[in-house]
Amino acid sequence: MGKTIAEKIMSRASGKDVSAGDLVTAKVDLHYNLETGIADIHKRLIQAGLPDGLPAVADPDRLAVMIGDHEGCHGKPKDAAAYKLSRELAERYGIRKVYDINTGVAHAAVTEEGLVRPGMLVCAKDSHTTTCGGVNALGIPVSEVETAWIYATGELWFRAPESVKIICGGTLQAGVVSKDIFLAVIGKYTPSMAQYKSVEWGGEIIDRMGMDGRLTLSCQAIELGAKCSPFEPDQTCLEYVAGTPRGNEPYQPAPADRDAVYERVYEEDFSDLEPQVALPHGFGTVKPVSEAAGVDIHQCNLGSCANGRFDDLEIFAEIVKGRRVKARTIFSPATWKIYTRAAKSGILATLAEAGVMIQAPSCLDCGGRGSCIADGEVAMGATTRNFLGRFGAPKSDVYLASPATLAASAVMGKIADPRDFI
Repeated sequence: MGKTIAEKIMSRASGKDVSAGDLVTAKVDLHYNLETGIADIHKRLIQAGLPDGLPAVADPDRLAVMIGDHEGCHGKPKDAAAYKLSRELAERYGIRKVYDINTGVAHAAVTEEGLVRPGMLVCAKDSHTTTCGGVNALGIPVSEVETAWIYATGELWFRAPESVKIICGGTLQAGVVSKDIFLAVIGKYTPSMAQYKSVEWGGEIIDRMGMDGRLTLSCQAIELGAKCSPFEPDQTCLEYVAGTPRGNEPYQPAPADRDAVYERVYEEDFSDLEPQVALPHGFGTVKPVSEAAGVDIHQCNLGSCANGRFDDLEIFAEIVKGRRVKARTIFSPATWKIYTRAAKSGILATLAEAGVMIQAPSCLDCGGRGSCIADGEVAMGATTRNFLGRFGAPKSDVYLASPATLAASAVMGKIADPRDFI
């Protein structure tokens, strides 16, 4: 019997023949600690009775420290102190993969830098670690306690997940992008469709999709309940990895076998798919833009590990070019490399001329730490989530959509269809 991507990677990492449902101890190929994670764990270990934290780590070459992605620059003295401690701990433990505040969002940077490569088992202390699946890795979110165990032993126990596959057929209309596919899927099948499952994506739309779109889908798969969301290591994936700074380091691609067994296969034709909008609060109600159009929007937020990549900026800029936004609009690129590329291409100038506020690469647009709205206001995000209070105010409404729908809505000051601008 053939194996799914998750079964293959778990088998390789554990040294055993693994099937879905098995409990295994596996060696973690990479753990990346984002924001002040390494400092937070150090403090908890001291509270737990280790006077000076961990005496050593099992394998510093399998660890990375990504500083400042959630808060960006040092917003408060306590942030600066935590960043300082993070740098000191990385040096103490011999961790050489240290990326500082001029890197950007960790989940975007780890693939862009080639830290995550096909076939790897990767963990991090954040739910959107599933993003790593875009490059055929298993990206699995873990807790602080599990992180400490990985630091100490280099291993962790896992239950190998069952796998589901989403086949995306047809051809997308202009103005419809990967975010709309995700919203359509979660709207139809609910946020519990893939609880503790590995979600694989396939079909002719995926075959034609670039890496930015795939990384959006693997990122957003966590909202389906997914434990991980690996893509196939096809030519698009392998060429992307080869172009990263660490693309020449060893890796072992893990394609699913043709006779792999899935718990369920979902087949969808997205040829007639409209741009989608998730209504407040969360993903319980998703509607085509034609059924949500006309709602007044005070603020639009663009960015995050879901929608801060170059393709997202490109379609947003295409729509706002030569126009002025009516809604307050704030943009944070996912990484400094994306920021630099956007500057060189002229996209940043286009956004600035349209009245868009441009922030440093970070998570500030997404999690209520920055780019907040007030009680009674309505926002739209091309970000990861629209939960109650996600943009800071508990008595506000947040809609979620694609960068294209966000751009059209920013220009109009109300929810609008991007196909009218393309």
